[in-house]
Amino acid sequence: MLRAYRLWFEHARRCDGCKQVKRAQDGCEDGRTLWGTYRLARIEGTP
Repeated sequence: MLRAYRLWFEHARRCDGCKQVKRAQDGCEDGRTLWGTYRLARIEGTP
């Protein structure tokens, strides 16, 4: 779960499309995919 969050965070920090939005769901396609992966990991409780 922490790895998925770190991947999304690093992407969002560098991506111009993701920097401009307030919610992760409104970011670029790659950002939304990474955020979805993080959400699934959080729901499943996998490390």
